[in-house]
Amino acid sequence: MMCPMRRRQLILLALLLLCTVSFSVSAAEEKTRGEYLTIRLMTLGQGDPVYLWYGHVGLIVDDELTDRSYMFDFGVFDFMKDHFYRNFAFGRLYYQVIASSAESRIRQAVNSGRNVSMITLDLPPENRLRLFEALVDHVQPENSTYLYHHYYNNCSTKIRDILDLGTDGQLKEWAQAIPSAYSYREHIRRYSGNHLFIDFVLNFLQSGVIDGETTLWDEMFLPDRMERALLQFSFTDGAGDSSLIATDHEILAQVAARPSVPDTWSPKWPSALIVSLAAGLLVLLLKVVYERRRTKAALRILGAFQAAYGLFGGVLGSILFFMMFFSDHDVTYGNWNIMLLNPLMLVIGVLGVMMLFSKRPERHLRLMDLFWTVAALLAAALLLLFAFSIIGQRNQLSIAMIAPLHICFGISRYIGKVSGRKETRP
Repeated sequence: MMCPMRRRQLILLALLLLCTVSFSVSAAEEKTRGEYLTIRLMTLGQGDPVYLWYGHVGLIVDDELTDRSYMFDFGVFDFMKDHFYRNFAFGRLYYQVIASSAESRIRQAVNSGRNVSMITLDLPPENRLRLFEALVDHVQPENSTYLYHHYYNNCSTKIRDILDLGTDGQLKEWAQAIPSAYSYREHIRRYSGNHLFIDFVLNFLQSGVIDGETTLWDEMFLPDRMERALLQFSFTDGAGDSSLIATDHEILAQVAARPSVPDTWSPKWPSALIVSLAAGLLVLLLKVVYERRRTKAALRILGAFQAAYGLFGGVLGSILFFMMFFSDHDVTYGNWNIMLLNPLMLVIGVLGVMMLFSKRPERHLRLMDLFWTVAALLAAALLLLFAFSIIGQRNQLSIAMIAPLHICFGISRYIGKVSGRKETRP
């Protein structure tokens, strides 16, 4: 959904547009001027980096009067820009809109190894001109940088809003009346579902903010959904005549090796539940072996598992804690998953490391059991809150993956009593 380019390229390309065309026309000339303009929408499918998973979209304006074609791209960023990573961490996503040579951008898109399609938008001349002027206004130096949002203000929603201006508000009125089958979370999982680790992390970090009902208008934050919607949308002109806005749907590149994005999503929480229960039962088995035979091998295996899991969970929980309370990433606010993984998990990770390298690993069990009891109670509380629909966050995947394991760790301290042997610890 985002296209990184160098700052110098952005400035030069914007200047190219601004220096070659004059856009000030009188009201009487609007229709005549607009007749020389053709508006096209180019949609790019998934790319390989995570930031390209959700596709990209750009508007192309062919100006017959000047014999030039321009492509307008929103959501442009530069990794080398000053403080980019710091701003990104704090949720201050300062992205840009740029205008460049359409021919060059089309060649770049076709050669990118991504699926590329194009539609022509059939609008009255005065509407085309209004749309073009809005695009030109966005690339002015004072307007070209804006605060990006993954769902509400990205490369696709920016173009959607401009198209709505070009359709006299008809696009929004039509799309908001059509409910979407999926929430924001379910839509993005259509793209990330085949990447299990990233799918889990993205779901864990985002709160119930993205779980509400959506409409087709909201759905158009995704480029492929916007293209699909435009192929179905009919525009009514001043004379009352209605016709489809999209014409000449053309496939510019179709990459056979790149699978299409599924229209449905898979929850995956049942599989996650099985994995978590299996891991939890293994923890209980190792604890039984240790309590009955006092084998340090079982204890060290437990230590290794807790070290790896505790450090990973602690880091992820710390990231969530930071994003919730110290960043502008509003999609993390009020995230109930903080009850599952939080900075306290780092203590468990450190204790697990100590168990690995200590000559007497059993010495760390009592403190380890205390932290696991707290983690298990938090997980059980979240499970009850979700079961009784007290929270609206659709975090089944996180609960299924984490809660059973934490509960098993929490009850493992009682294995000594269950196995019929009294615990003895120095």
